[in-house]
Amino acid sequence: MQSQYEKDFAKRVFRYQERIWDRYEHPVVSLVVLADDREGWKRDRFEFEHWGAGIISRFLVSKLLEWKERWEELEQSENPFAIAVMAHLKTMETPNDPQARAEWRFRFVRRLYEGGFVREHVIEMMRFLDWMMVLPEDFQPEFNARVGELDKETNVEYVTTWERNGIKIGIKTGALQSTREGILNVLDARLGVVSPSLAAELDGIDDLDTLTRLLRRAAVVDRPEELLDEKLNTAS
Repeated sequence: MQSQYEKDFAKRVFRYQERIWDRYEHPVVSLVVLADDREGWKRDRFEFEHWGAGIISRFLVSKLLEWKERWEELEQSENPFAIAVMAHLKTMETPNDPQARAEWRFRFVRRLYEGGFVREHVIEMMRFLDWMMVLPEDFQPEFNARVGELDKETNVEYVTTWERNGIKIGIKTGALQSTREGILNVLDARLGVVSPSLAAELDGIDDLDTLTRLLRRAAVVDRPEELLDEKLNTAS
């Protein structure tokens, strides 16, 4: 999953493939989902040639931005992941329009309620929509009230108030952990083995903005220790 343009992205995918092959000696198939907003950027292989020798490493790729032209197909799909793709596209379209974002998010919730999905799938998709289509705090009460009315209208309460609060907490906890793991994965891919002390240091950081900043920095530092220096400098 790649949400932004990266010059050497194909090389990184090749490196992952090569390391898995080297460890397990088993065929590797990589699927890349490009969730960036850069039209025309789509990589499906890494290749180089030198003195008549070279390597071509191909991988499967899906560019979510291309689904804008297939919106009707998404609307007609019974696959719940179609809702995830639509939510992603509308999130990109509404960075400065919370009213429109709230409206689209409610439409997707209604579709979940009316789509005949099993309860577990609805809860997971509600969790995804909360994480993807973030609303300002002052928009949240009205949105929750509309969902409450939807509960009464359909006579089915898929997600209780307690579960909605739990989803919020779970999203934050999951985001912290996934960002920590992302930092370690980037450092490992670029610089090799990461020390346990660095992992322990990251476990002690509970601020998502700080971790997000460190994730970006992990892509450019020359030594893992520079990552920690940046955190300390920022804290001071």
